[in-house]
Amino acid sequence: MAGDLPGAETELAASERRCATLPFPQGAFSLAYTRQIEVMVRIEAGQLERAAEVAIDLATLGEQHGFDSWALVGTAQHASVAAFSALSHNADDPTALAPHIATITAYLDAWRALGVISLITFYDALLARLLTAAGERDTARQRLKIALALAADTGMHFYDAELIRLRAHTTDDTAQQRADLTAAADLARIQDAHLFELRCALDLFEIDGDTARPALAHAVDRFPADGSWPELVRARTLLG
Repeated sequence: MAGDLPGAETELAASERRCATLPFPQGAFSLAYTRQIEVMVRIEAGQLERAAEVAIDLATLGEQHGFDSWALVGTAQHASVAAFSALSHNADDPTALAPHIATITAYLDAWRALGVISLITFYDALLARLLTAAGERDTARQRLKIALALAADTGMHFYDAELIRLRAHTTDDTAQQRADLTAAADLARIQDAHLFELRCALDLFEIDGDTARPALAHAVDRFPADGSWPELVRARTLLG
């Protein structure tokens, strides 16, 4: 979230080495958790092929060792990667998005029914993106409301900035869009979530043009000089 992908990769490698030193089941179980986090990192970085590979590794790890919950998470994450891929290639085709909406909805409803809510707002955000792209913006907004309410109840605020940013995409009211994006950017700044702040700045730039240039430049400056996030490349192009 701080925009340091090489640093994240270093820590993932360190975690994997640590897991290798632990006896079973601690080592294998902890490695599964590491894989779960890596999938999320790869998705945020736009590395969907790698994310899919790691998700398959996670599901296989769960199946090999009888960790049913991790096998399920790996399968769900693989489905999530497929959904993100569909958003990249078929964002204007509600028919192509419909199966992914049904799949992610089923996972979310099942997890909530079982009381499994750790990191769930990440998947709420994905579902909201799918619904918005499919033209179901009211439903998307309701899903975001549910996610933000859960965050407020539990203190699990790690994805709030993205949830609020995505809410801006569920309305045509420019004033409301600007309000949500500004609020999301402010929260991201407080949390040092540079990636989320940059996404907000890019969205505001689309609305306000050069008026939003200083905020976009500030968001870019918070990244390492050699950063290579897809959004960072786009922002630097816009800034000329």
